[in-house]
Formats: sequence, C-alpha cells, structure tokens
Amino acid sequence: MANGDVVFVDRRNTDCGKWDGLKDTYGRGGLQAMWVADMDFETPAFVTEALRKRMEHSLFGYTMVPEELWTSIINWIEQH
Repeated sequence: MANGDVVFVDRRNTDCGKWDGLKDTYGRGGLQAMWVADMDFETPAFVTEALRKRMEHSLFGYTMVPEELWTSIINWIEQH
C-alpha cells in the first residue's frame, strides 16, 4: 500500500464470516454481501511493521499503557 491507496482484499475462501458464512447465515449461497468490513482492506504497512517489531520481543505479558496513547486517541476522535 503506497501513498494511502486503498487495497481491496478478496476474502472469499479464507473462512471469512462475511463471505464464506453467507450460506450458513442466510440459508443459501450465491449471495452478495453488501456491507463494508474493515477486513475487506489491507492493513496499512506501518501497522504490520509495528506488530512485526513487537513480535520479535517474544514476551507478551501485561504492559503499561503510555498516557500518549489516550491523548492520541482523543485527538483523532476530535479531528474526525
């Protein structure tokens, strides 16, 4: 993903509830899911990289939440 381009990811045949669960949910196949899910789009590279970096640490216990996290979330909500 470059320059904020949105990449659609075809989730059919990946055990995705939205696509592969249509028949179980609605009783018949061949339906078109008409809603948008966050998992229809590729995860931004900076998120994947941050997760990869954290996974290298290999200790996954409880961690402290920095105050900046809440400030960042509040600012984002106010702006959007």
